Amino acid sequence: MMRFIRGEIYKTFHRAYIYVATAIMAMCIIGASFVLIRTGLTREKILSFAGVFVVVIMAVMLIFLPMVSDDCKNHTLKNLYMTHLSRRQYFFSKYIVQIITAVAIALVLYTLLVIGIMAVPFGEEYSCDQFVEFVLKLILAIPIFAVSILVIDVVYFFTKNELFTFLIYYYGYMQIMGLMVLSGGAADNPVLMFFILPVAASNLSNMPLSITNGIGVVVCGIIHIALLVRLGAKRCEKLKCN
Repeated sequence: MMRFIRGEIYKTFHRAYIYVATAIMAMCIIGASFVLIRTGLTREKILSFAGVFVVVIMAVMLIFLPMVSDDCKNHTLKNLYMTHLSRRQYFFSKYIVQIITAVAIALVLYTLLVIGIMAVPFGEEYSCDQFVEFVLKLILAIPIFAVSILVIDVVYFFTKNELFTFLIYYYGYMQIMGLMVLSGGAADNPVLMFFILPVAASNLSNMPLSITNGIGVVVCGIIHIALLVRLGAKRCEKLKCN
């Protein structure tokens, strides 16, 4: 499995679209920074929009779809029959490569985002604690993004259609998550906080950062990842791409 993962990492980082997508997102961040500076929006105000950043990041997760869909479109998945790699291992390996790629892209974009925010004027009530809380919220939101990638993978392996995956992800999953996060709602019920991802994401985005909220989103994310990996692996076992 490790050999397959290394091969997939090599193949992924030699795909032009990964660099093109990263460059486009980087230019959007830089452009947005200039716009914010010109409009006079303060750093204090920007840092209060953590939920918006979470939703925007979730929205770009579809750039990882070709990493699983190409094998079906190019009819290369059938080659697994001639290897020792099981379908479960294939699914899990693909997901690991997606996460590694996401981390590499995130390091670049997070750095540009921090630089862009630092270039914006402070604001009258700005404090360093606000900036630290904002950064920590984006870090703690990583399980949310990891789940989003899995949602895309699982939906694709069920539909075997990129367009359907796009529509279900954006007009189903994203609508639910976006509505909860951007509505400003929150819940202190531990059952909801630890088991319902939209609630955990909303709490993290809209409430002051706390140990409970941080643990809630991490635990909830891990539970969803475990369930979706199992579901995706089982579906992948039955998948046929001739």
